[in-house]
Amino acid sequence: MTIGRKVMIATYHVNDYHGAWVPLYFLPRVLPVCLSLHDAEFKGLWPLRIKEEANEVFCPFNLSKDICTRYVQSGNIFNLLHAAASF
Repeated sequence: MTIGRKVMIATYHVNDYHGAWVPLYFLPRVLPVCLSLHDAEFKGLWPLRIKEEANEVFCPFNLSKDICTRYVQSGNIFNLLHAAASF
């Protein structure tokens, strides 16, 4: 059980890519999100060329592979800004 299931949030402010994945913990509930970008060059990108890379990147976020694939993965890249834009 995640903390997000008990917290009532009206709008979540995503302060750049660092927090872009947090609303995924509230799924299936969808939160209104306000996204601020500070460094448009680095978007929280990590390559997912092989299964081991995917496991290494997904694990610290404690999100299921399905959620990471659906909301965070963009092609063969783990893209945290994609998370903010995809839900």
